[in-house]
Amino acid sequence: MNTFSHPIAVFIFQLIIILVTVRICGALFKKLRQPAVIGEMIAGILLGPSVLATMCNIGNIAYELNRELQWNPSKETFNDE
Repeated sequence: MNTFSHPIAVFIFQLIIILVTVRICGALFKKLRQPAVIGEMIAGILLGPSVLATMCNIGNIAYELNRELQWNPSKETFNDE
């Protein structure tokens, strides 16, 4: 059984990702002597549907290209099979 097939597990995972990202961005902006809330807002923008969805689409495209080309990273060659 896939752990992330249950909606509650997906929600908790997403919540953890959001909280960790917000804390990291807030701490980074505090270190830059800026209000932490600015870093938290930027984290929200980064995790928003437009940026995150674009990153996921790029990852899916890269995965499909890798699978189609059957690239072997250890040999750094392409298999023609």
